[in-house]
Amino acid sequence: MKKFILAAAAIALTAGTAMAAPAHNAHNKGYGHAKRVVVKRHKVGRLTLWERIKIAKSRARLAALQHRVRADGRVTRREKIRVRFAQKRHRALVRKERRD
Repeated sequence: MKKFILAAAAIALTAGTAMAAPAHNAHNKGYGHAKRVVVKRHKVGRLTLWERIKIAKSRARLAALQHRVRADGRVTRREKIRVRFAQKRHRALVRKERRD
């Protein structure tokens, strides 16, 4: 008998709170009959597939340049400058893609 009374009280309490809560539909929000349009976007800081591809290509180009520069065993001043600028470009690309 106690279980029945407790169950009835629990149902009455939850039913009361459900009736008191406002309904979340278009009529109560003042939008009329229009449906809300949900735009799916990636989260900030997350990379999309195409952004990851761009970064991977940039990383591969940088690695290839470094390999070509070191291939003969001697790195000239001009080659150092080229590598440094390529690294800066790659870092800028990664920064840009992560912040949009």
